[in-house]
Amino acid sequence: MADVEKLIEKIMTSLRRTEIHLDEAATDGAYRDEPIIKTARAAAEELPETLAKMKKIGAYDERLQANEAALFVKQGEFAADFEDSYEKEAVFSRYFPTYRHMSDRQLRSYFTWRAAVRRGDVRETSLSYAFVYIYELINLIGVKDAQDAAEKLDRFVEQYSPYERSLRRYTDRWRRDMTVYYGVAAKDDGASRAVAAIDSPESVSDEELFTSLAALSSYNMEKSPLVKRRPEDAKLLIPRVLRSFSAFCAEHRKTPLSERVLGKKTTRAYVIFPSAVFYDPHRAEDFVYTDPSGRIYRRHAGAWSVTGYPEVKKKSATLGALIKEIDLALRAALDGENDKDVPGVIAKIARREAAALEEERRRAEAEKVEFDFSKLGEIRRSADETARALIIDETDEEPDDAEEEKEEETEDAAPEDARSPLSDEERGLVRVILDGGDSAAYAKARGKMLSVMVDAANEKLFDEFLDNVIDFDGRAARVIEDYKEDLKGFI
Repeated sequence: MADVEKLIEKIMTSLRRTEIHLDEAATDGAYRDEPIIKTARAAAEELPETLAKMKKIGAYDERLQANEAALFVKQGEFAADFEDSYEKEAVFSRYFPTYRHMSDRQLRSYFTWRAAVRRGDVRETSLSYAFVYIYELINLIGVKDAQDAAEKLDRFVEQYSPYERSLRRYTDRWRRDMTVYYGVAAKDDGASRAVAAIDSPESVSDEELFTSLAALSSYNMEKSPLVKRRPEDAKLLIPRVLRSFSAFCAEHRKTPLSERVLGKKTTRAYVIFPSAVFYDPHRAEDFVYTDPSGRIYRRHAGAWSVTGYPEVKKKSATLGALIKEIDLALRAALDGENDKDVPGVIAKIARREAAALEEERRRAEAEKVEFDFSKLGEIRRSADETARALIIDETDEEPDDAEEEKEEETEDAAPEDARSPLSDEERGLVRVILDGGDSAAYAKARGKMLSVMVDAANEKLFDEFLDNVIDFDGRAARVIEDYKEDLKGFI
């Protein structure tokens, strides 16, 4: 082969040195195209026609030259189906890489590598080539539709990540943005569903809420002593206690539980496909998308915004501390362990939910009926005998006026304030505290200890408030500020 190339080079050199005279009679004075003799090496290096034409796209279009992403999409769509078979591989490294930045050898290297990827042969290459391929997918180049692009992106990231772990730092966000922008199925990482469950715990089952808590809590619930010893009870009671506490916070606290755990809902600017070469042909159109977590994405006048909880980047320490308190309270309620470090509200809710679950199970057991069909005949005979023996003596029935008298007596016996669970003395104590009077003197005048009266009142009001409403510091009692207005309805 080397000898042939030398021979061709010698002929070409000879032709360049020879002066050629044209015979006007033979040629009619016109120059004609002559074949150019090339070496095999030169022919192999020549840029294929498709790529040569692709490079010229946008050369005379100032708008495309000014918009890198638009030019990338135009060139990509032109060569969407092209495949090369270049035997070499040229290294390529650049930020925000596109076809325009590639040399001829790099273009051929890329389209050869891409053809292999599309056949399922994902090999390690220059990282910039990998990003160009990903840019093609998020711009829907060379795919059937957006869902096909999303699935191809998921597959490629899974196959290429062993070569470059940092790839997911970008692709996780871009994959989510494909769901926002194109409406394709979201990649299920559990985070969005977990946020939605904690935001609205009453709308999901105990099982789904438990799974969501485990996904977002920094406290490892699977290693909890309660889950290990009583997994069935734990997976029912932890969600129920949290659900009740969430309802309590919504009614009696200024900050709902979801905001304590997830952060405050805000509206902030949003960048779609950040750090990617992405062309948005619908930039001027208004657009709204709500994801499974309830986060709302909007595009208005070309600008993007998002409304919702902050993005979940790590497990919540606040939720972890709360789950740990619930775990301790339930162990105390179920197994008698010490719960002195658990806040009063959590401990009381835990006891109530544990008792409710026990009652549910007791009733379910009582409702189980076993039928012995062999005894049906005997049951029928017994029923017939009872029916024959049953005699209703109308004279024994109580007259209507007697029933009316009973109803009147019942109404007269009703307490003056049926809504309040407090005694007269306890209602008086609450009035004194609300009016800023001397609660200690009030209790002393009745021969009672102030602390005992406060505890009794708090205990009776707990079912309504799920919290202590009166605070006693050892000397004076005061009503907690959040409950003052509601408490007036009980005195």
